Amino acid sequence: MTLAVGGGLVVAGAVVALVYSVMNSLSDELALRSERSDAPFSTPYDEVPEEGYEDEYDAEPVEPEPEAIVPEPSAEKDVTITKCTRDSTIGWPHAELKVVNESGGTASYVVFVTFVDGKGAKVTDGIATTDELAPGRSATVKAQGLGE
Repeated sequence: MTLAVGGGLVVAGAVVALVYSVMNSLSDELALRSERSDAPFSTPYDEVPEEGYEDEYDAEPVEPEPEAIVPEPSAEKDVTITKCTRDSTIGWPHAELKVVNESGGTASYVVFVTFVDGKGAKVTDGIATTDELAPGRSATVKAQGLGE
């Protein structure tokens, strides 16, 4: 059985970044526009820049310094599979997981589980989540697989 906790955290971060960028672009489009003038026409902007500004555009662009990337500790050690069975009624697999927050701050976990048969062939996938787990605290969650 494969746990992709680290991948799950990366996916969750990507989803948050995507939602943030979409909301940013929507807020720009939804901003109220100023009303147009009642004048019969408007004069165009001057095409000639004021003195002192023309040299700024000729300078070479300066690339910003990259921020120091601090690697986050792996969260895979925070998750333990405590039980893996099939539902007796519908036959779908599920796994009980114990999640222990061993980080220094409150954390949310998204755990992806791949269920395999006795030969190692993939049967189905499952997912489990827990939100705002305090440091040193644990939670028991269930990853439900779909299908047989």
